Amino acid sequence: MNRDQNTPAIHSIVVETKNSGISLLRLLSSRFTYLSMEQWIGEIEQGRVRVNGRECGSQRIMEAGETIEYLPRGIREPDVNGDYRIIHRTADYLVINKPPNLPSHPGGIYRNNTLWSMLKTRFPEVTMVNRLDRETSGIIVAALTPRGRWLFQSEERRYGQIKKYLVMVHGRIEDSFDADGWIFQDRSSIIRKKQRFSPSFPDGIPAKSAETRFRSLCSNSEYSLLAAELRTGRTHQIRATLSSLGYPVVGDKIYGPEEEIFLRFISGELENADRETLILDHQALHSAVLCFPPDASQKKSDSGAADGQGRECFAAALPADYSGLIQREFSLNLRDPGEIRLLCL
Repeated sequence: MNRDQNTPAIHSIVVETKNSGISLLRLLSSRFTYLSMEQWIGEIEQGRVRVNGRECGSQRIMEAGETIEYLPRGIREPDVNGDYRIIHRTADYLVINKPPNLPSHPGGIYRNNTLWSMLKTRFPEVTMVNRLDRETSGIIVAALTPRGRWLFQSEERRYGQIKKYLVMVHGRIEDSFDADGWIFQDRSSIIRKKQRFSPSFPDGIPAKSAETRFRSLCSNSEYSLLAAELRTGRTHQIRATLSSLGYPVVGDKIYGPEEEIFLRFISGELENADRETLILDHQALHSAVLCFPPDASQKKSDSGAADGQGRECFAAALPADYSGLIQREFSLNLRDPGEIRLLCL
């Protein structure tokens, strides 16, 4: 399911202080990775990129506060997996099982081929309550009314929520553990958006606190299956934490064993050897279970189940390739959402 539309609108950004002093080409190619460096050079040379309303060269040094405008040539959005499933629906919100390879919301090259855009054709007032990375599958919530947003975003309601992820990693982890520390930009990486986790605060780098609970479910000599519970919600929190601890997520192009795989992926040059290294076409990270305090104005759901503290809990079925990998490696059948709920809680 794809909405084959072009995006001819002008895109504009204001140069941030942290990007002052770098070239136009470096800024564009590092921040907007849907085009390669060579493609950005072509766009600049053809006058499709302007700084403060004027054409300029690719090596133009940028200053904070300057405006960069880009007029794309009707770039075709990449195909996505539009096979989402609505697990539960009320007058105020939707609980959805998002497939891998589907952006949650518009961004970068994706404007129409996103979950939000697809939902909006059916529910014009829809807004996304939370987000998942494009390659992360599982439970995501969309609000249909202001009350729906309040139910999931207000301070008093967020306190009672529980989010559990199923994540498969390289390496053997037999014990459960807590990972409390700090998330910050990995300045040693060639990938601009890559994050890093450390138990101690990094010197001279802005960082945000991060807390994740990991419970080992099963393992063998090569892989481990974990249940991860977020206590904070940082960008790439689970993936960055596990990678920094030496257990990269299976199928992860950014935090996996080889960073160059991500660069080949975004340039459309992924090789067969890369696919063998990744094992899955998407990262093995699934938003499996969401529990939240019941809404007194709604009758009890037929699709959810209560936990020991009266919260309403929903579980999302795994993608077929992910559940197949779990079956093959651990002889564990997790095709039924009920089994996933029992395993994670």
